[in-house]
Amino acid sequence: MTSTAAGGPAWFRDALACTPERGTVQAEGATIETLAWGDPAKPGLFLLHGGAAHADWWSFIAPMFADRYRVVAFSWSGMGRSDWRELYSIHGFAREAVAVAQATGLLDGPAPPIWMAHSFGGHPSLVAAVEMPEALSALILIDTGGFPAPGVVENFVYSTRASPVFATREEALARFRFVPPDRDAPAFVRDYVAERSIAEQGGDRPGWRWRFDFSMWSRLDREPDMLELLATADVPIAFILGGETQIMADDAADRIRELRPRFTPIATVPDAGHHVMIDHPLAFVAAVNGLLSAWPEKMAVGPGASPLSVAASGKYPDPIAAK
Repeated sequence: MTSTAAGGPAWFRDALACTPERGTVQAEGATIETLAWGDPAKPGLFLLHGGAAHADWWSFIAPMFADRYRVVAFSWSGMGRSDWRELYSIHGFAREAVAVAQATGLLDGPAPPIWMAHSFGGHPSLVAAVEMPEALSALILIDTGGFPAPGVVENFVYSTRASPVFATREEALARFRFVPPDRDAPAFVRDYVAERSIAEQGGDRPGWRWRFDFSMWSRLDREPDMLELLATADVPIAFILGGETQIMADDAADRIRELRPRFTPIATVPDAGHHVMIDHPLAFVAAVNGLLSAWPEKMAVGPGASPLSVAASGKYPDPIAAK
């Protein structure tokens, strides 16, 4: 498999041409990988990826917001190029995220950043929203929120074994899969993410492994409960759901409105599965742009209001501004 940096359609190539500032910061005793785009003087947009992913999941998304925001992404400890830990906790991840926001300057401006968190990333983001609300002005939760589809929790296996090691780079890439499976994600996106999800290692087990701590889930303290956090968080919260999500329950939107009956917009991206930004990147950007253009300052969605929805026509504007 060859590099996809020069492949894919124009919007994808243009996005990757906006190369991020790559760096590291210290957070909770670990070295954390960071990526940043845009003018540090602009309002902040903080991107938090899902479980077993990494900051480069945002590399073809973040540049589309860099004309208006200082965009920062990072890899959670135990994932990407960040350090691994002996033990993990949701509270620890929340403190880690706030430390990254502080170290990258997102908390230096007149207003704290908007956080946008996918899947697992939503859990520590909600802890931050409840316990450290001064670190964020609003929170967008992407296909997360404590409303799992039947069987999702019961069928999740917490591995205790070490990461598998593959003899060659090609073998590792051939074994790469999204969990749950993507829904016809563009091949150029899938390949880009896969290439940045593996690492070569030496020592007594030379070969290639995944860029995440394979057994972290068995060493993770998952408290507190997400529904309690959602009910008590006193910052504006919005949701973006995949229209064909494999993770969220069919009635998730209704349950969200019961728990947070006011000022909680819900956007749905048709045909997208759990990995919304992977399955339909441009539709995802359109959904986020729709939220950011009218929320949180201007939008008030009351009880019974219809959720936002991206048009199902598949005709989306070019998200890369004309040069």
